[in-house]
Amino acid sequence: MNAMSLRSAFRTVVPAALVLLSTCGLFPSVAAAALFLQGEDVIGPDGIVICVNEIRRTPFTGGLGTGVKQDRVEIQLTFVNTGTRSFAVDPLKDYSLRLSGTYSPAATENADCLARPFDMSPGTQSRGTLCFTVDASDTAAPRLVMKNDRVSELAVLCDPGLGKLMEQSASSLPAIDGTVKLVKFLIEAERFEAARDLIEKAVAAFPGDPRISLLQAMVRRRLGDTEGASDAIARIGDTARLEKEDALELARQAFELSQYGVAQKMLEPYAESGSLGNKELLFLARCWYFDRQYDRADKLLTDLYARGFQDSTLFFTLGNIREKRDDWRGALKWWEKAVELDPKYFEAEFNIGVAWYKLDERTQAIDHWRRVLILDPDPETREAAEDAIKSLE
Repeated sequence: MNAMSLRSAFRTVVPAALVLLSTCGLFPSVAAAALFLQGEDVIGPDGIVICVNEIRRTPFTGGLGTGVKQDRVEIQLTFVNTGTRSFAVDPLKDYSLRLSGTYSPAATENADCLARPFDMSPGTQSRGTLCFTVDASDTAAPRLVMKNDRVSELAVLCDPGLGKLMEQSASSLPAIDGTVKLVKFLIEAERFEAARDLIEKAVAAFPGDPRISLLQAMVRRRLGDTEGASDAIARIGDTARLEKEDALELARQAFELSQYGVAQKMLEPYAESGSLGNKELLFLARCWYFDRQYDRADKLLTDLYARGFQDSTLFFTLGNIREKRDDWRGALKWWEKAVELDPKYFEAEFNIGVAWYKLDERTQAIDHWRRVLILDPDPETREAAEDAIKSLE
């Protein structure tokens, strides 16, 4: 869990400082697979090189009697063994196709489709086609995923148009929509230096476009330049017109940079029009909370709870609001609900310990801080729990 700890004014109470934790991040970071483009050489261990040459998608007539319309997707690959020993390829186990859903290769006797395992000898090259049957309604951008005992997950985005944009960017800047699409890919693929080079050119070519400023902020932040990221976000005017997806992304970036006012300005129009879901409304309430608008945050969070929305971060934030009002019993109730829903929520567990301490139940407090240490918290929370325990023993 990505968290930010807020030091509270408990230093005068006990020799060691107690710490009240306030989870800031709503967007857990997930380790992404290595991501490549169609046409790029994907170099794996043992000298294996794979390249997606072509993708074709056509209606699958064999699925007409099933009641679910299906398409056939064929992906032509080149395999090269540049290593010094043979390696085995098992098409049905090593590969999958990821759209909105995930699909395994078709186990078919069709000679045009790879289905049987085969060996690649050193210095050899081979071509073959992986065949998949997918739901016709699943139209997300296809990604060919490779994973086996030798290879941690690798993915190839099968998008010929994006590959052409990449080629064009080597000599000239694509049009603005193409530039936006390409930079988003480079960010997702964690090619931040390449994204930075492209976006800096785009800032000069398309001054004032809020999408470009947003992408510049994203790239700078990932390269550790938080001041530069904040400057890029600050250049986006309050009246900037962004599609909902881009507005939400801008709000996330602003939130992580503690620019809660900017995040609110992006979210509030969509909230007023009723186009935000529960998770997005929770995000807005968190923006208000960190902007110290506790009453607004409390009302929205309470409304979400009354609608039946169950979320550990919602409960945690309601507990924090009660703490701001010195209502330790009320805070304890909500933090306990957070842990009940997510037993590994170590920030909430720690705060339960603080609440029991403030209620003069020191044994209870120590018990909860000891539970924090069992939950494998981040180093800051571990240190805070250890210090709190020492201060009372």
